[in-house]
Amino acid sequence: MSTTVDGATLDQWFKDIYKDGYVSLMPDNTKLIKMIPFNRRSMPGEKVKAGVVTQRSNGFTYGGTQNRAFTLITPEAMETRAAQVSPNQIVLREFVSMATATRAKDSKQAFGEAMSLVIENMMESFGNRLEISNLYGGIELATFTAKTTPVTNSLQLTIPASEWAVGLWCGMEGSLYNFYVGSTLLGGATPLSADSIGTLTAVDTENYKVTFSFTATGYAAVNGATITAVAAYFAGSYDMEQVGLHKITANTGTLFGINATEYSLWQSVQQSITGALTTGKLNRYIAKSVGKGLSEDIDCFVNPVTWTDLTQDVLAQRLFDSSYDQGKAVVGSKTLDFVSQSGKVSIIPHNMVKQGYAYAGPTKRLERIGSTDVTMANAGNNGERIFLNLPDNNGFELRAFSDQSLFTTKPGLFGQISGITNGV
Repeated sequence: MSTTVDGATLDQWFKDIYKDGYVSLMPDNTKLIKMIPFNRRSMPGEKVKAGVVTQRSNGFTYGGTQNRAFTLITPEAMETRAAQVSPNQIVLREFVSMATATRAKDSKQAFGEAMSLVIENMMESFGNRLEISNLYGGIELATFTAKTTPVTNSLQLTIPASEWAVGLWCGMEGSLYNFYVGSTLLGGATPLSADSIGTLTAVDTENYKVTFSFTATGYAAVNGATITAVAAYFAGSYDMEQVGLHKITANTGTLFGINATEYSLWQSVQQSITGALTTGKLNRYIAKSVGKGLSEDIDCFVNPVTWTDLTQDVLAQRLFDSSYDQGKAVVGSKTLDFVSQSGKVSIIPHNMVKQGYAYAGPTKRLERIGSTDVTMANAGNNGERIFLNLPDNNGFELRAFSDQSLFTTKPGLFGQISGITNGV
């Protein structure tokens, strides 16, 4: 039996097995990716442009009961602007050893058995990273309240409860991070230099602590900074990511090239609370959104702990109707919906949403736009090559790539609730 590995055959088997795309391979917690459609837009330049209404028509004249040709007011016409968004690229590389490829070469079934774990892990990893970008692109992943040095050139950093989301950290050991104070990179001269990078080595999910290892220079830079001023980002992502849902729902300034201080329709809704999030507090947020023109169903993304508090709140208010059966008790739910003055509100738990925040708005008005959704086809070879020969290593390279950004033409219908302190 030949031991020659034919890359073209591996490419074809890959296309046969994954002809329906990669969405099914995305993990279940990539809820935004699965809920928000990808819209491929033509891009004559680097930006996608979309016309949006920033000011309603205002050319009204009131004539009352006058029976004469009264003067009409000079109209202040509807105003539109061109919102602009630049898709952001993400590339994931993975190596496949020649031994693994050789074991996959004899049949499509053998290929599936040998390669499925590699490919599915790539898609799960990519989906996880893209989902984090959909939520927190353009802002820090975490700030910190305290630090200790468990071993030489290592820091264990404590994340405040409001900034903690287990889905941002659990399973991310080995990932690379940069640390900034404001816009100043700590450690090295460039984001990908060794002295600029901290490698995540341990995650304490019970106490909201994460541990990073550094070079001696990197450790000295981060340890020497005031820890409450330090912010963490994925390595190389600072100022290179799309705008995520947090930034859209917090918009009071310039977003997609339009300044919200000039147009109130472009400004998102903010609601700060104390204590646990309840339906009453959520309804007060919705009332502010209705005042901005919201009149449709919305989704509200919350941390799973917040969802538990809301579930208990809803159950406490439940009225027993004709469906009540005193012989059977069924408590709990997989979804949590209630009706508000704007329409149906769907509470969606998300393990990547930070505990101190909730994000709300009509998800159907969001889209992921760009030149391509997640793909493993190599554009440099007309999409024909998947398995690329490594020139200096005994194996192949696989790549996943996307070029997209989160976008909405109506950020004023979105908003965030902050200051949430969950029950214990």
